[in-house]
Amino acid sequence: MSDRIASFHRPGGEGLSFWGPGDLYTFLVTGDESDGAYFSMLATVPPGGGPSPHVHLLEDETFFVLEARPRSGSETSGSSRARATS
Repeated sequence: MSDRIASFHRPGGEGLSFWGPGDLYTFLVTGDESDGAYFSMLATVPPGGGPSPHVHLLEDETFFVLEARPRSGSETSGSSRARATS
């Protein structure tokens, strides 16, 4: 991996997209495009969707939530909850 990565711009709505199990994944930056530095994708996930719990042993994973509807009360009964902090 080099110390410098060439910059580029991918217009919105472009990039390879794949349907996962109910989710739409659009590649924003691939490992090939960043010389292996990182990978970024936009995941369009319906309520209750998303990947099952998993572990990455060699990679870090970060999420940016762009839009969501918070759940409360009986909607969260019996499910695990996470608290977002700044």
